[in-house]
Order: sequence, then C-alpha cells, then structure tokens
Amino acid sequence: MKSIKTFILVIGILLLTMQTFAAQYIVSFKSKGMSFHESSYYFSQNSINKKNKRNIVFDELDLPVNEDFINSIKSLNIQILAKSKWLNCVLIDAEIDQIDKLRSFEFIEKIKPTYQSKSILAETKQVLPPQAASYWQSKMLKLDELHNNGYNGKGITIAVFDNGFSNVDKNSAFSHIFKNKQLLASRNFVNPSLGVFRTGSDGEHGARVFSIIAAVYPPQMIGTAYGANFILAATEDMVREGVLEEFNWLNAAEWADSIGVDIISSSLGYATGFTYGEDYKYEQLDGKTSIVAQAASIAARKGILVVNSAGNEGNSRWKHFISPADADSILAVGAVDGYEKYSSYSSQGPRIDGLIRPDISAMGTQALTIMTDGSLKTGNGTSFACPMISGMSACIWQANENAKNMELISSIKKHGSLAEFPNNYVGWGIPNAIKTLEEISGKQILILPKHQNRLNIIPNPVFEDFKVVYMNYYDLRTFQLNIYSSDGAILQKIEFEMQNGYNEFSFNSKTLGLKPGIYFLRLSEPRVGMLEEKKLLVIP
Repeated sequence: MKSIKTFILVIGILLLTMQTFAAQYIVSFKSKGMSFHESSYYFSQNSINKKNKRNIVFDELDLPVNEDFINSIKSLNIQILAKSKWLNCVLIDAEIDQIDKLRSFEFIEKIKPTYQSKSILAETKQVLPPQAASYWQSKMLKLDELHNNGYNGKGITIAVFDNGFSNVDKNSAFSHIFKNKQLLASRNFVNPSLGVFRTGSDGEHGARVFSIIAAVYPPQMIGTAYGANFILAATEDMVREGVLEEFNWLNAAEWADSIGVDIISSSLGYATGFTYGEDYKYEQLDGKTSIVAQAASIAARKGILVVNSAGNEGNSRWKHFISPADADSILAVGAVDGYEKYSSYSSQGPRIDGLIRPDISAMGTQALTIMTDGSLKTGNGTSFACPMISGMSACIWQANENAKNMELISSIKKHGSLAEFPNNYVGWGIPNAIKTLEEISGKQILILPKHQNRLNIIPNPVFEDFKVVYMNYYDLRTFQLNIYSSDGAILQKIEFEMQNGYNEFSFNSKTLGLKPGIYFLRLSEPRVGMLEEKKLLVIP
C-alpha cells in the first residue's frame, strides 16, 4: 500500500510540475473588441446562399480575431501557434514571466494551460483482402436503393478531416472527382507548405476513409456519396502530438464553414484517461471541455452536419468514446459487423450526464477500402463506419437541400433499427436510408421486387441474330454489357444508353465473333456498380 501511495504522490507532483511550467497556453479574449468591416472576414457566395436557405444567422462568432490583440501579444515576443474566431482565442508558446505580463492586458479574459492530448485514428487492425464488394456495407443502410434512384450526394459538399490523403490525386478510383471538378478545395493545416496528397507523413488512413465516401471502382467499390463535392483537410499530425491538433481541427471547421460545406466527416478524435497517458478525464468529455468538442458544437450551430467516429476503445480499460464524439448536436458513429452485431472494439457510452453515445452505427468490421496503391483491403474501425454515415447523409440531404442538419439527425435516429430501445453500444442502431429520405424529402423511393431478373435474350439459344431486352425502371443511364467465354475471359465490352422503360438492342453473333458454345452475359451500370443482371447465352 505504501508503494502505491508513493507512486500516486510522484505522479501528482509530475502532473503539477507539467501544468506549472507548461509551454503552451490558450488565451481567451473578452470580446472581439471592435467593429469590423465586411472585407475583414470572408464567406463564399455558396456558403452565404446555403445559410440563407436554412435560416442560419451570421453572428459575432463569424468575425475574425482582433488583430490588435494578436499584435499586443506578439509585442512580448510570444509565439502565436494558432487562433480561432469561433472560440475568440489564440494558442501561444510562452514562458512563465511572459504569462505574468500578459495578465495585465485588459482585453484578455483568461489564460489556461493546455491539455497535451493525443489524437487517435479510429481504426484498428487490417484484415485479409475481401471476398465481397462494398455493396454489402451500403446495402446494410439501404443505401443501394438510394443510389439506384439517382441519389449519390450530388450538390452536397462534404469536408473530410484526417491525416492526409496519399495518392488520391493519382488513384483511378478517384478520377471522376477531378474530371467533374468535385474537389472544391484542400488544405494541409499541419504543414501548410505541403499539399494533402503527399503530406510528408502517412496519409493512408485518410485515403482509405475517403475511398468509402468517394471512390468509384466497379463492381467491387462504390463510394457512399460518389457524386458529392469535397474539401479535404489534413489536420492530424503523425509526428507530434498535442493540443495544436485540436486547433487544426477547429481551424479546418472554420475554413469549411466559410466555403459552404454541408457535412464534416471526421474519423479521428481525442481520447483520455491515465491508461493512455492523457490529461482529459472521463468527466471532461462532456461536450464542452475539449477544443474539438467546442468546435464541433459551433459547427452544428452554423448548420453543418458533423459526423464523427465514436472511437475504438471498447476492448480497452478506458472503453469510452473519444472527443468530439462527446459534442452536442452531432452524429457519433459506432461500428457493427456484417451481421449487424455490435463490434466489441467500438467505444461505448454514456456521456457523464447520461447522454447516449454513440448515436448511430454502421459496418466498421471488415469494411472494404481502397489502399494508396489502388488495391482493395478490408479494415476494422469506427473510422470506416463514419464515412458510410457521412455519405448516406449526403444522399438524403440531396433530396431536400432546404432541410436543416438537426432535422437530418432526428430522422436518422428515428428510423434506426433500435429507435425504440437505444443503448450505449450501437445507439439508435443501424439507419434506414430509404425511410429517412422519404421523411426528409416527402418523396417515395421505388424499390424493385426481389429476385426479379429484367434482362432477357431473344431467342436463346441463338443461331445468328438476337436481341437483348431490358426493363429500366430509372432515368436515362449508360449501361455496359460484358460477354464472357465459358472460361471467364472477357470477349466483348459494349456500352449503350438506356431510356426509362423497355429497351431493345439487336446483335449478330458472327459480327461479335461468337462461335458455337456457352457464353455469360453481364449487364451493369459502371457508374454505380449496383445494378447488375446476368444471363447465359447458348449458340448451338
């Protein structure tokens, strides 16, 4: 018992020493301190239009930090590490004697030593290459039917915060993003001299997360909102750990708001507890204490739907969620497996005040992603459940852009699989994208009868001339017909457009170079990869 007391005393002295001589402080100001001209802060016209459409009011939080305050601090040879207009504060690196001088400035409200918290990527181990396509993780959310009905996130802007997005600009699965000018902006908040595609550190995690939302690699991989617009922000520093990363997240959120982003998808967060050597305690993850929780809550007030991983601490001694999953008015996402069962590593709630966490769950176990070299690989983690919900939300919001973020959150939870009995493992359960979209938009979604094959070959067996007929329930789309030999070799790839309704196309077996034998026809929509019909063709 004596040794335990001694250990606790030593740790207490060390923590007190660290706090007393902390090099980094957050300096908060009493007010913005002056009148500002509109030219001193900037919002894109897109951002202004979206805020007006959703009745989001501009307020003092949108004004920048007073440069006179910053210059006064700099006059003491104090380094400004970061600043935030939303929190009206700066992060500084200073000595004790400089802090004493700062206290004389009347415009300063408080000076607080920082928590040296550590950012965590919400991903666990990788597993073997998959046998199934991303279709299953989308189907769990009923998202495949939204895609089939033309809802792919078009017109909605998603900001993805992560550690970088290595080779996304070179990977063919993302070529449509650049071809269609869907990438609106990108910024590296960790190292501004570098871009987000080659960050100087490992950006694999961000690239894999982004693939779940944006990739088009049929038939194996179709992103949850491949038609959306995107901004990419590198906020996670893989070399250094500290509160500066939380400011990176905060500054990225302010920047995203100025551009007019609709959704922030964040697959990282800040954990706490002595188990990990962090300074945050469980009771401090109350949605108000951490910098990122405050940032996420303000972003929600600004009309942004914030979707954040709950964390992967379920099997640890800590067990709880990570911040900003503790923030109010956001969607904290837990993980389930392919059988819709709780994944034991997924962080648990509740919050200290009893608030249920997570809010909602999606497939995070053996989720399919695209690696930086273009290969496919599954992985485990709430990191991968989060972008599924972000993409699903974009598809739903596309149906009614006048809807507000809180309306989406309410409807998504309302139609969760455990809406009547939510718990602190999977929250309100697995969302139903169809029911949520129908409520948000007031439109009914067309769902095709199960096991209905609409592809036919007339006549079959084929002697020479034949027709391929197909009933297309959707709007005008481009389809691809692949003809395979009996040993699986592709003999023909034919693309053609199909109108809504009955479609008929004529072919000649000799013109196609088909000799007597058995062939396999596969009709699919390359852009989506989920509409697929198959038939055997026999030439006697």
